[in-house]
Amino acid sequence: MDGLDALRRNFTLPERVALPFYVVLDDSSSTLGLVASIEFVAARDGTVRNVRVTRTSHVPALDSAVLRALQIASAESAFAPFGSGGPGHELRLVLEVAFGLEDSTRAGIDAAVMTLPRYGPMTLPAVIEPQRLPRFANARAAGSRLGYVNMSFGISDAGVVVPGTVDFSKVTTRTLARALLDVLPSWRFVPAYIGGCPVPSLVTQSFSFVFPP
Repeated sequence: MDGLDALRRNFTLPERVALPFYVVLDDSSSTLGLVASIEFVAARDGTVRNVRVTRTSHVPALDSAVLRALQIASAESAFAPFGSGGPGHELRLVLEVAFGLEDSTRAGIDAAVMTLPRYGPMTLPAVIEPQRLPRFANARAAGSRLGYVNMSFGISDAGVVVPGTVDFSKVTTRTLARALLDVLPSWRFVPAYIGGCPVPSLVTQSFSFVFPP
């Protein structure tokens, strides 16, 4: 909302707009209106770049006034649509602006809507085979003939186990738990993805072992 407020506050027409206006019929709503669509990339600090008009209002002065207002809002760091927990360091945004006109010297923004990107579906982490598992010569070395392990751990966006995130909810023997901790750093995964971007995730995994006597 800060970005939209800054856009309205800084929107001014530097000079009289020539009449008549060329107004386009919007087939989706069957209404007459002056609408412009602006696409840009917003950084975490609220600044913008790669600004371009994807739909013109067909009134160059209005398009220019919106672009100028966007530049001023960027200097005010007004477009900061996500916090430190968001994915990545920037967002591609689309701004739809509808204009209201009283005469050829005065114009205002009737409505401004900012469309956030759709990240799409999430995919879960996947194991990259082969994974190295603990090996024991016999049940005595493992501390038990039957072994059970339930554990959880974090997977980074690079597909490796995050140190310090391993938690055992069920372990048959400490020997087996220590052996799993030894092999964990060698495990590799395809990380979880949201909208084509790799993201960290927390997974749970269970193991059952049967050792010779």
